Amino acid sequence: MGFIQHQVPPLYRRRTFSDKFTDTTDFITANWRVLLRMLTIVLLPLCLLQALNVNTLMSSMYGDMVGNGDVSDTLVGFALNYGALMVFGIIATVLFICIVYTLMRLYHEQNADGTPAHPNLNSITFAQFRPLMMRQVRSACKAIGAFLLFFVVLMVFMVVAAVVFAAMTTSLGSNEAGVVLVVIFVYAIVLMLLPPIAMVVPVFSFEKIGFWAGLKKSLVYGFKTWRGVVAVTIVVGIMVGMVLGVLGLPFIMMTMFKALFAVQTSGEYAFTNSVWYSFLQYLSAIVYVYASYIGYAVMLVALAYQYGHAREKIDGDEFFDNANGYD
Repeated sequence: MGFIQHQVPPLYRRRTFSDKFTDTTDFITANWRVLLRMLTIVLLPLCLLQALNVNTLMSSMYGDMVGNGDVSDTLVGFALNYGALMVFGIIATVLFICIVYTLMRLYHEQNADGTPAHPNLNSITFAQFRPLMMRQVRSACKAIGAFLLFFVVLMVFMVVAAVVFAAMTTSLGSNEAGVVLVVIFVYAIVLMLLPPIAMVVPVFSFEKIGFWAGLKKSLVYGFKTWRGVVAVTIVVGIMVGMVLGVLGLPFIMMTMFKALFAVQTSGEYAFTNSVWYSFLQYLSAIVYVYASYIGYAVMLVALAYQYGHAREKIDGDEFFDNANGYD
């Protein structure tokens, strides 16, 4: 029996919020086995490295708290581990995007008669999947590059705003109300721009488009369906956050427990510095990092259906009435 137990909707169609949620749920329930298998094969080795970096960073912080070791060595070790964590994180994110959206492409691919081209996607092997996934790497790198550009521009904007505000307060004197207004203004800009920039991932992944053209289209789609993007990201984000909060509780508790005893004498916190405790903390970190990728796969799927709705709404030929409840 094939994996599809429901009518597969076209990717590009107008959706209500309930449609987006239903399509996301249908995709996950139909493909969770193959999604989990591909994520495990590709990302689990990187999760092992990321978890090791996280634990090393925590250990360096504990050493600094109790005054062990040279400060310069601690800073160098922290910088190297943080840099490695960022590199592994970027690589894992690129592959993560490739896996999810390659599966979505296969899921929505249809034969000439409208039937699914891959009715039993769960039977696909990694050898068959890998070349399809690698075709998405360039698109995923563009999306990551767009995100990095956005945050660089945002940081420059915040620095300029801080400098201008400092100059104003120097000439006009201290003004607490002015501080509050600047902070509110910066946060308003961030909240306004974050939803549109999230659309760069599906736009670059589903379209063959240049970097600047893709960035422009993402912003257009994001701003014109701003409420829809916000609704999807908030609702799915809350659901994912709740699940990750439960799965990440062992790592969080062990980390807090170790930090609590790090400021005590060595005899009192020796068991938190033992090999078995560090190993259990490492395992809990692996579970947390790996579960994060699985959880945010749901977010990528929801954003893809939001993108499909935005493209049909903005670039489609069918008349659309804004009062009919779509966004």
